[in-house]
Amino acid sequence: MRFVELKNSLKNGYKPFYVLSGDDAYVLSLAEKTLLSLSSLPDMNSVFLDAPQCEEIVVAANTLPLGDDTRVVIVRNFLSDASVLKTYLESPSHTTVLVIESPLLSQNLSQISQYAELIDCSRLDKDTLTRFIANECAKKGAAVTGEAARLLIEKCNRYLARIVAETDKLCAYAYGGTIKSDVVVSMVNSDLEYKPYELADSILNGNGEKAVRLANDMIADGAAGVFGLIYSHFRQLLYVAISGEEAKTAFKLTDYKYKLLKSQAAALKPVALKRICDKLHKIDEDYKKGAIGDKLAIIEFVTSVVGERK
Repeated sequence: MRFVELKNSLKNGYKPFYVLSGDDAYVLSLAEKTLLSLSSLPDMNSVFLDAPQCEEIVVAANTLPLGDDTRVVIVRNFLSDASVLKTYLESPSHTTVLVIESPLLSQNLSQISQYAELIDCSRLDKDTLTRFIANECAKKGAAVTGEAARLLIEKCNRYLARIVAETDKLCAYAYGGTIKSDVVVSMVNSDLEYKPYELADSILNGNGEKAVRLANDMIADGAAGVFGLIYSHFRQLLYVAISGEEAKTAFKLTDYKYKLLKSQAAALKPVALKRICDKLHKIDEDYKKGAIGDKLAIIEFVTSVVGERK
């Protein structure tokens, strides 16, 4: 079940066991908050356990609620052998909602996943986020264009916490007016994970000035690891151009990331992408030998491939 479906599903009653999993910490926290609201007295009937043994979880789950019909037990960092918990889940307490929060579905959770209602707390899709941004702006007396919302989503790499913070800032700036894309460009910094896409776009469009500015921004965010991000992005572009869906599996790409790469790769012939990757490989060798530093490696690459389109 997707997070956006959780609230409506609870109108038909709750399940005794939920597993929250996904790559957006803010969405995870919202799902947790939604399940905590099942108790009308959450201060008295909510328990938080960090890296507990299964025996502790079972004791907490079998404890009756105080002054209410429902008790919620939240478990984080679940590392224990799940065999003891499996016995409990075969006949769970009807007054307890057990929630395990795990960004990744670990091996130990796979032993008990058949008893769980799995809630996907991955980054939300663009349509959902667009509606969310429009609603948040309306609450604050502002409006937002579709293009501005799309750009904000991309710059925040679909992470909801950043979108919330940046939307608040943009609404304050708009002061009852309409947020347009030029304001988003000037006021919102791109997420580091999204910046290689922006950088590649500038390079492939021959916009050297913007490419160098973006490269310098990435260096300012922390040069260590930035060259690796750029190299990885262009390798993924090349493999998507050559192999299509196979690259999605090989690199474990999300649907969103694959669509971005596919769209960008279509602007260039595979042979041109191969030349770019060859240049990156040569610079990477020099970098690893210590013949060139972080910053110089990035700038040398950018200036050497701007306008590579044949």
